[in-house]
Amino acid sequence: MSTGQISTFYAGPASRGGFSAAIGILSNGIVLAGNLLTADGTAATAQPGVISVFDRYGNFLGTFGSVDGPWGMTVYDTGNGISGTAHAFISNVLSGTVVRYNISYSPTNISTGATVVATGFNHRGDPAALELGPAGLAYSASNDTLYVASSFDNAVYLIPTAMAAQAPVSAAIVFQDFTHLHGPLGLAILPNGHFLVANRSEKRRVGKECRSRWS
Repeated sequence: MSTGQISTFYAGPASRGGFSAAIGILSNGIVLAGNLLTADGTAATAQPGVISVFDRYGNFLGTFGSVDGPWGMTVYDTGNGISGTAHAFISNVLSGTVVRYNISYSPTNISTGATVVATGFNHRGDPAALELGPAGLAYSASNDTLYVASSFDNAVYLIPTAMAAQAPVSAAIVFQDFTHLHGPLGLAILPNGHFLVANRSEKRRVGKECRSRWS
């Protein structure tokens, strides 16, 4: 809200599971949000979830996908604010994979198709964090490279040709830092080419900033 007050965008049934950090917005205001299902709030009962779709006013429009634990998301949108094409990259913490959803959307319709672009990320359940594995994502259109923060091994990986890939490609470590990275969950690329990494709460470090050149 313009006044700065916090309000509820959406509150839904527990049957769709809790929302994770996998969230993105299309240029026409459509909101995509990942649900990870767990019956008792622990990794022991975690199971694949879905991507929920909302309009800009918080009205629930439906779901798509059967996603192996959506944990992070970034969206690259080439639409015109009304209709067009977007690409949602989603990290799957239950399978250690990253999937690209190719999305076509209009004011009245959204259609998707999924391609796995990377596999083999380390992942496991955790009593404090629920799950550890591939998490925050950031995409660089200039070199078609997707960057992945891994909360399992305190590292940031790159996936080349992420938009063009039609099958899984090999991910490579950009940097690994056990001093400044503590279960990184959020990832962004700043205008100067540095990374901004948000850690989960651990060892009294929350949202620790970490920078490294990517170009």
